[in-house]
Amino acid sequence: MHWLILILFIYVIALGFLIYTRWRNKHILGIMCKSMLGMMFILFSFLLMAYKKTYSQFNLLIAYSLICSAVGDIFLGICKIDIKNKDYYFYFATIIISISQILFYFASLMLTGFNIMPLLLAIVVVTFLYMMFNKICALTSKSKLILLYSYPLTLVMLNNIVGMIERKNMSVLIFGIGSFLYWSSDIVLFIIKFKDDSKILDMINKILYYSAQIFIASCIFFNA
Repeated sequence: MHWLILILFIYVIALGFLIYTRWRNKHILGIMCKSMLGMMFILFSFLLMAYKKTYSQFNLLIAYSLICSAVGDIFLGICKIDIKNKDYYFYFATIIISISQILFYFASLMLTGFNIMPLLLAIVVVTFLYMMFNKICALTSKSKLILLYSYPLTLVMLNNIVGMIERKNMSVLIFGIGSFLYWSSDIVLFIIKFKDDSKILDMINKILYYSAQIFIASCIFFNA
């Protein structure tokens, strides 16, 4: 497992350098770091599958979801470079990342089974988020549309939380932690995009997001 320690070490270094590029507004270098980090957590997932000698449908869904997340994240980074067309890149990134969340949901169902409660709870949570953000930053048409994306994201998190309570399975626990970190990172990202473009918040977003990817990929290791 020495390769695992090496990957995590490089991952932390690359994340630190990405945060540095954001503070210094070196956006092209930032895209390169994002691409590297994306490839690393995808590579991490496939290495775990090879180590466990299992390429189950669940494991492959996790890997495909991570690929979509990485591509979407890169397009979010391009928004910083091509300012003129940043809205197109942002919408495209949202679509790709939404696909990743749908795949995550199906992967989650394989661990937890179907439960209608998360579907209903997600509606309540997203409605609350809508009301809260509308009060805080007077939602625009664009931001209202983006909030629709938060439904599959919230659904994955809640499905894993319910699964953690009901099943007490290590793979569900790791997936649940990862999906909560992912959800938290996107709440911070929403604030950055529509309320406060703070470098501190951007740093928090990056730490939460890339930590989430490692946790989600790691659930492959614990999946029987």
